[in-house]
Amino acid sequence: MATTIDTLKIYERLKDAELSEKAAKEIAEVIKETTDFSSGMKTEIKEELSKDLATEGNLQLVETRLSGEITKVETRLSGEMKVLKSDLEWKMKLYFLVLAFLIILSNPRALDLISKLLGIVK
Repeated sequence: MATTIDTLKIYERLKDAELSEKAAKEIAEVIKETTDFSSGMKTEIKEELSKDLATEGNLQLVETRLSGEITKVETRLSGEMKVLKSDLEWKMKLYFLVLAFLIILSNPRALDLISKLLGIVK
């Protein structure tokens, strides 16, 4: 939105306020130059910001990339968790069998019971 300044109107108002013609012209010209400079700077700043700031398209691209990376990580972690679960189940079964074997060996009556159940001792 460009802003225009009516320098003739400013000049006339300053002259009506009893400023000299030269001073009124100079002030009106300074106001015009300042406004022009300000508009130029505004455009320049806007261009610089549009280079540095992310657009909606940029954000959507980043979101798509991140979603893909997250999916890859989830898949990898799921596979690793399945391997760890399988390993843990195998270890737990082994520990249970070792513990049961140790309990049986440490109890003499348990050996007699197992022998009778298997028909080794009559």
